[in-house]
Amino acid sequence: MSQRIGQVGVYMTVATLLRTGYQVAEPLLDTGHDLVAYEGRRFWRVQVKSHRGKRKHDLVRLQRGKDKSGRYCMETADAIAVCDIESGLVRFAPIQAVTGRSAISINSPLLVPPEVLRDSLEALD
Repeated sequence: MSQRIGQVGVYMTVATLLRTGYQVAEPLLDTGHDLVAYEGRRFWRVQVKSHRGKRKHDLVRLQRGKDKSGRYCMETADAIAVCDIESGLVRFAPIQAVTGRSAISINSPLLVPPEVLRDSLEALD
């Protein structure tokens, strides 16, 4: 079930990025990120985390690996997308904003629309 929820989150993130003007590709191998969003010659690796609104809390875990011991970092992704399956809301944060965290609230002010993410990522280049 959770794998299906994750895949729905990826598809919702793809749709959000396409509507915003990005082109999107999925890596063929497990490379530490779910999508590559690009515009012209600029690209960003995006890790998608999905949340199902029926949970008792609004936290999304930011751990990776089967044992959940890993964290996302700049070596594996440039941005994280948090997708709330129930509301259809997809928000983004530069990976630097979540590095070292084990979870993030879906209502966190660190999470922004994709148009704002573009500006944030370009400022980091």
